[in-house]
Amino acid sequence: MTDFGMSIVTNPEVATGGKIAWMLVGNIVPRSAASQAGLRPGDRIIRVDRVLPSKLSKVEMLTTFFGRTLGARVQLEVADPHSQRHRIVELECNEVRIDKKAQPKVK
Repeated sequence: MTDFGMSIVTNPEVATGGKIAWMLVGNIVPRSAASQAGLRPGDRIIRVDRVLPSKLSKVEMLTTFFGRTLGARVQLEVADPHSQRHRIVELECNEVRIDKKAQPKVK
């Protein structure tokens, strides 16, 4: 899950170093920023901070959605999969997730 309370789904090639061709909203955490903005699983992400997903590298995509600080923001243009209506939402990181495995050990 991202720091905004949702998972991101991309074309499978991204996992093996391929370019991002498309991006969708995956699962949504209840009461998260994504939930409060009305995002739903399957919403197509058209732009991330005004940039097409296909113009983002995998590292840029991961940096945008994961490991953000409290209060960090991202603007998404999304399209409903059924109506294809576009809307712009701004999400604010309202919960910081700490991966305890990634923390350095203190001796």
